[in-house]
Amino acid sequence: MKHLFFFTSPLRDKILSLFLVLAAIPALLLGWITLVLLDQAHRQDVLVIEHETLRAKEEEVTTFFSDLMGVLDVRLEALDAAEITPGIDQWQSRLAEALRAEHDEFVEVLFVSPEGKETARASRTPRGGPLLYVSDLPAFKTALSGMPYIGSVYYTATGPNVVMASPVRAGEEVVQVVIAEIDLSLLVRSLTAHRLGETGYIVLADNRGVYVGTESFGSVKPGEHIVALIAQLDETDRYESIFSTTAVAGAKRVLLAGWTLIVEWPLAEVDTIIDDIREQIIVVVAASMLGVVFVAFLFAARIVYPIRSLEAGARRIEQGDFESGVFISTGDELEELGKAFSAMTKGLKRLQELKNEFVFIAAHELRAPTTVIKGYISMILEGDAGKFSGTLREYLTEANKANEQLLQLVNDLLEIARSEAGKIQIQVVPLDIRESIDTIREGIKPLMQEKRLTLSYERPTHALIVQADAVRLKEVIMNFVTNAIKYNRERGTITISHETKDVGVVTHIADVGFGIPKSEQGKIFEKFYRTAAARESGLQGTGLGLFITKELIERMEGTVWFHSEEGKGSTFSFSLPKGNDTLSS
Repeated sequence: MKHLFFFTSPLRDKILSLFLVLAAIPALLLGWITLVLLDQAHRQDVLVIEHETLRAKEEEVTTFFSDLMGVLDVRLEALDAAEITPGIDQWQSRLAEALRAEHDEFVEVLFVSPEGKETARASRTPRGGPLLYVSDLPAFKTALSGMPYIGSVYYTATGPNVVMASPVRAGEEVVQVVIAEIDLSLLVRSLTAHRLGETGYIVLADNRGVYVGTESFGSVKPGEHIVALIAQLDETDRYESIFSTTAVAGAKRVLLAGWTLIVEWPLAEVDTIIDDIREQIIVVVAASMLGVVFVAFLFAARIVYPIRSLEAGARRIEQGDFESGVFISTGDELEELGKAFSAMTKGLKRLQELKNEFVFIAAHELRAPTTVIKGYISMILEGDAGKFSGTLREYLTEANKANEQLLQLVNDLLEIARSEAGKIQIQVVPLDIRESIDTIREGIKPLMQEKRLTLSYERPTHALIVQADAVRLKEVIMNFVTNAIKYNRERGTITISHETKDVGVVTHIADVGFGIPKSEQGKIFEKFYRTAAARESGLQGTGLGLFITKELIERMEGTVWFHSEEGKGSTFSFSLPKGNDTLSS
């Protein structure tokens, strides 16, 4: 089965393609859907975390401002109406000092009369000088109108501050304004201390879009505008962050102050976990694909292997081997087909045996009468039956030639029948191949002279000992030489030469005759095969000589091959094992 993985098989490829379509594509689709859903779920989870963080921090900032505003409101509204007498500032001073002392966020607390003049001042760092008029301040104007005021951030040496103001009422009438300068450092530190993962962060922008912080973030310094970042968040949740890196971001307005909270979480960290999971999914899908392909190969091989076995069996039958059956063990219809094929092989073997037996009997029965005919015709031609006319001699000569051809065919058929029945006796002994060729050279002289051919034999000076059957070796050489004579051109040449190699002695017999077309060279050693040129030329032949010659050479453990060019001639070569060198010529 091993070769099925390395050689092409159209059926296997079709099975693989079908298997991959039915198994691999759904796996890939499932993997892709999993990745998409995982990415969407991950993005949603990140947004939920950010939104929850924004909600918590928005609540913290709102509580920060509302608590401070509530402290001011509660303290002022608790005063007795008699204490809110214009011109009496004792309560303002006491209250301003109390507020400043009790709340670290208050840097400075001012009480201002409706006319805009300070009536009391309490500062974290005492400063002298007269009380001032602050009627032009937006904080004063807003509070005097009855509305609480939260201003924009500004920076001092101690950090970010903001101004808050609240009206002091006597009933429905505003009789005083309290203005407080608030230190935002504690709030900012609380915000910046909170992290999403290791690199996510929260920043605060005031109502003008100014960054509120105590340290720089990326290229943004405290007090710089980040309005552009806030604008981007209205369009997408992923954008270029203040660190010039892509981040998942969100924003939320603090309604009480009109400020904005921004949360940014760099993708480099956000997607770390999802990237790991994504890689694991890809690895699993890839491993699954490899597993599918491997299983598909095994599955296809299991289906193709019995078919290959049947194909191999058919090729063995084509080559005349009826002994080997086809054994398939699959437990299905293919196994039944293998059994039927083996039964067919046995039937073909029996038919072959009957055919060989018939050929052997027919050839044997024909041999006796043709031999008798040959004898009587020879006696008549030699004059044993008396004188006869020239015309009768001509007729008898043609009859003798036809009988010779018939006798040759009978002998060839007997030879083939014996070979296929395993009845040819081969007795291999060491012998000098030069002597066999010398004997044949003498016997073919009349044939050579008839076509005025020249035989060139490069006879070695030393003995060429081969392992061969003496009779069969002469038969082999005679078949090659007579073919070279038959298919040579008028006044052509025949060359016999030898080569000594490690594997044995090689003999070449070359002619300059018709040659064999490439399209016919693969069939030249088949039974009864004759080339188109041989058939068209009218030359007599059975198409059995080369088949018999090849059989004899291989039975003597030799090999045979040839080289031919159409119109230029052919060279037939055969090798035989070396014999004992002690034999001499």
